[in-house]
Order: sequence, then structure tokens, then C-alpha cells
Amino acid sequence: MPWAKGEANKQAKLTEEQVLAIRKDMRALKEVAYEYSVSPAQVWRIRNRVKWAYLEEKHHENDGNF
Repeated sequence: MPWAKGEANKQAKLTEEQVLAIRKDMRALKEVAYEYSVSPAQVWRIRNRVKWAYLEEKHHENDGNF
């Protein structure tokens, strides 16, 4: 059985909206991590699309820009 992605995963600490905000927030990793109660490493993974990578694809498909 595949793992649930993003907010569908019961253990997710962030919402899709928060992930998108983290990607736009250019403050230091530690500052962003503290604000969202996650580790600096997790902020790095989100910004570099190691985690939540599908989210960008999902939003590009729905924004009408192809």
C-alpha cells in the first residue's frame, strides 16, 4: 500500500499552504524552521523539493499555464 502524500498523511505537520509559504520564505533555515515547528533540515528538503515535490506539479497543472 503506498504512503499518503502531504496533508493526507496523518503524521504530516504542515499543510500544503504552509509548504508553499516555506518555499517563498527566504529567511535563514533556522528562523523558518522555528516558525513552523520543524527542523532546519526539513525546511531545506521542502525548498529543494526533496519532500513535498508533488505539490509544485499539482499547482502548475491547475493554474492554466502550460
